[in-house]
Amino acid sequence: MKIIDLHFLKFKDIDLQLLMSSEDVGLYTIWDSRAKVKPSYIGQGNIIQRFAVHKKKYSFPIDGYIALYEKSKTTKKDMEIAEAILLGFSELVDRFPSNNISSGAENFLRESVSKNNKLRLNMHNYNPFEHPKRSSEIVSKNIIELYFDDEDLVFDSLLRKRKKSVRFLR
Repeated sequence: MKIIDLHFLKFKDIDLQLLMSSEDVGLYTIWDSRAKVKPSYIGQGNIIQRFAVHKKKYSFPIDGYIALYEKSKTTKKDMEIAEAILLGFSELVDRFPSNNISSGAENFLRESVSKNNKLRLNMHNYNPFEHPKRSSEIVSKNIIELYFDDEDLVFDSLLRKRKKSVRFLR
């Protein structure tokens, strides 16, 4: 099983100097002023570069979460897997971001699960699917696990203390 740990922080709690001096990438969710229930965008990459590209697409003010990856614990590939998990899961639970064009996640996730037997995304601090204005820090980690049940790709999640299983059917 492959486990990816992400620590989501609110935009307002991120040290800008850390972002500007970092060559690392992060995973982020953007909630613009029009977003009420679903995030506006989920992405990953060099945060400063990505935000420069995104700034014209959104209605200000914007809010959201960032999970920076630590080179010693995660890889760029891990961030791509984590992004695909969030996008795939968001599609299945009707939280798909309004400005993402397509998740493109299913085939990538099938490959990743085939290679690792099971994927687990542990989300700490904040749930990126909750609006930042209404969120509170989580005490325990939120988990999304992926595995195969026959040919179905199953997402098991423990978000907000409720277990839910959803499937990409084959």
